[in-house]
Amino acid sequence: MCIRDRVTTIGSDPVRADAYATALFVMGGVRARRFAAAHPEIELILIDEEMRIAASRGLKGRILPTGSEEIEWF
Repeated sequence: MCIRDRVTTIGSDPVRADAYATALFVMGGVRARRFAAAHPEIELILIDEEMRIAASRGLKGRILPTGSEEIEWF
């Protein structure tokens, strides 16, 4: 991953969410998506070096782009 890549996790426990964000960032986009698919209790948003946004389907309808951005749901 590039330094510009970002991972955001959403959960009720902020310490756990932060730990997941760090681990998922290190995993990279493909492995992070696989991990999220296997752990439906986690919702996440990924932004890559090209500023493309991907988010878990559980967030659909809960987050909205503010401009012309498109979100890829997984």
